Amino acid sequence: MRLIASVDESWALGQGGGLLYHTQADVRHLRELTMGHVLLMGGKTFRSLPNGALPGRVNIVLSRGEYHAVATPAHVAHTVDEALSALEQYPDKEHFIFGGGEIYRLLLPYCNHADITRYAHTRRADTFLPRLDGLPNWAKMSQSLWHEEDSLRFCFEVWENANPLRIAGKRGII
Repeated sequence: MRLIASVDESWALGQGGGLLYHTQADVRHLRELTMGHVLLMGGKTFRSLPNGALPGRVNIVLSRGEYHAVATPAHVAHTVDEALSALEQYPDKEHFIFGGGEIYRLLLPYCNHADITRYAHTRRADTFLPRLDGLPNWAKMSQSLWHEEDSLRFCFEVWENANPLRIAGKRGII
């Protein structure tokens, strides 16, 4: 599994249910990486998307509570096991953990890669990604050149987990 997220210098993800930063380059990057693949996200993240499910990708929503009438196609899972079983239906596609904060914390140990858009700024936030630079087994493998858009400086980083946990399910290890 891969994690994909946008963070600032303090590894902040968002405030009040929204992202801290939005650039067209980051949207293009997300589209290029995830198109044709699978996104696993929480219910709040899904509801925050302007048009519902992201087109051209399989969208799996992990939500604790009742989840009624989704405007656009998405698989709904109520437990981590259900979500992982849904992922198993797509063995030939990349699986991306797409947020939010609770979903990242829950599944980060199982991710082997993280695609991070890092903004060289700090804003007030209430949701954070665990600091990969302080976790054992995680190392930054590459970083793009710095970009600037709408007075925001950012780069794209790829992180690798040298020892991700394996998930043993009914159908074997994934």
